[in-house]
Amino acid sequence: QGRFAAATQASESLGGGGRRRGGGRAAEYSAVASKRRQFAAISRDLNQIFFDFPFAVPEYFALITRALIVLEGIALTGDKDFDLFQAAYPLAAQHAA
Repeated sequence: QGRFAAATQASESLGGGGRRRGGGRAAEYSAVASKRRQFAAISRDLNQIFFDFPFAVPEYFALITRALIVLEGIALTGDKDFDLFQAAYPLAAQHAA
């Protein structure tokens, strides 16, 4: 709660205090919190898979993952309903087939 309050205060001091589409800051914070919970759940699942089935992961995997997280953050800034997994699904399904 403290970080959110500080971020809100900083945003208002920079001129970002107006209401935005989708219900304002509360809706935006809720969308970001939901994405964080989703990402944490996926991270836990992946960690468990890596623990249960040890295998080598290419070194660049961490860099690609980090880039995806940054890009998702940028996309969420423009569209609070953006879902990286939904956007990537068609390409992933095509490669899996």
